[in-house]
Amino acid sequence: MPTPGAELSIERAKTDESLQSERKKTDSAVELSAPGAADDALLEARRDATDEKRRESRREIDESRREVTPAKASTEITRALQDERDEADRTLLLEREESDDALHAAEAREHEFKRILGEEREKTDKDLGSERDRTDVVVDAHLTARGRAEKTVVAGQELLAEVGHDLRNALQTIQINAASLASRSGGGEAIQKAVARATGILDDLAPRDPTPRDPTSDRADCTDSRASVCDAVQGLLLVAEEKSIRLVAEVVGEPGAVQCDAGSIDRVLSNLIGNAIKFTPAGGEVTVRAERTPDTVRFQVADTGIGIPPDHMSRIFERGFRGDAANHEGLGLGLAIAKELVEARGGTLGVESRVGGGSIFFFSLATLP
Repeated sequence: MPTPGAELSIERAKTDESLQSERKKTDSAVELSAPGAADDALLEARRDATDEKRRESRREIDESRREVTPAKASTEITRALQDERDEADRTLLLEREESDDALHAAEAREHEFKRILGEEREKTDKDLGSERDRTDVVVDAHLTARGRAEKTVVAGQELLAEVGHDLRNALQTIQINAASLASRSGGGEAIQKAVARATGILDDLAPRDPTPRDPTSDRADCTDSRASVCDAVQGLLLVAEEKSIRLVAEVVGEPGAVQCDAGSIDRVLSNLIGNAIKFTPAGGEVTVRAERTPDTVRFQVADTGIGIPPDHMSRIFERGFRGDAANHEGLGLGLAIAKELVEARGGTLGVESRVGGGSIFFFSLATLP
């Protein structure tokens, strides 16, 4: 369908063609007439009339264009725009339907992928769970075995530390008494007892039966309290004299026998006495006392040494704790060994101390019924 502008151009062309035809007719008529000024004037007038008619026709067409064309153009444009809009809507609707179909297909694929992924993950988790269970069993068994091995190693190290500590004390006594024999008599008995104590310690390392030694087991042995105190003092007497310290045995009455083997009491008293000598300055005194109570014998080792600071009181029985004793020899095991031996036989090892005022260590063991 021609646009309004095209229609106007066609109409104008027709008018121009009509006017040209009319002019040709006029020119032909003029040519047939005789030439002359009057004829020329007439011809000119006719030409002017024709031109005027042409101009008038053009004005009418232009006026018609101004009056009619805008409405027609608006209608045609509206119709063309509507057609284009309808076509665009149909295209958009088609594209939307295609997009929806593609989206639904993508959602279906995603749903299927998630389903497959979930099944695969569930299977993987199950396999991992089984593998983890097997690994946990192996790890638990390994840790259990390792724990037992570590405990065995620690127990062995502790035993060796105890033996080394006690042997060092016994050998110190032997050394001092041997030096005493070189200058005077009377040290032989102390040496024999120190050697016997060291031999007993070595015997503990090699039990005759295959059953491991239980350091916390009670022994049915009975030991005379007086003899235990006197023997312990006699064994360390020369050690005290070397430091110009007075070592005294003080047994009140007849305290009687206690339910403990002689070796254990000797180890406890030797450790307590040796510790007292170590922390008592020259000119001081260490007193070892035994006294009967209704059902027990109370043993006590008192010194006039430097005392124990209050903040160390809760730790002095820990293995390896030396407090401010860095300048003193020893491994920090003596008090810990003594405490374990006493507690293994139903007793309790305690301490009272004041800085600059000395210390008192005490424990009680049950008497015979």
